[in-house]
Amino acid sequence: QCRNANKEPLEISIQTLNWGTQPLIDKGRKELLFEHMYTGTMFRDDIKKLHESEILTIQEIKKLATSKYKVCLITKSENQKLHKTQRGSYPLDYCAEQGIKIQHK
Repeated sequence: QCRNANKEPLEISIQTLNWGTQPLIDKGRKELLFEHMYTGTMFRDDIKKLHESEILTIQEIKKLATSKYKVCLITKSENQKLHKTQRGSYPLDYCAEQGIKIQHK
């Protein structure tokens, strides 16, 4: 439980935490960061593969976005273990290989 600017109690859930509310639990954004687990480069590469396979459709693009697009809240020390160019097609698996467990729905 945190307090907002009016000093009223404010409950924050990790599922609803966002850039604007992060400072309520991480003053100065010193420890945590929101990281795009599935990067724009990964998305572009997957789109290119769909195009080359001649199955590039709106449905396939939507499937990519809903199954792979993830933004995670991680510690800055965890982020140092992650190399953006080595995440492969399944960044959650890559995180697990680096000893980082990402909770997700």
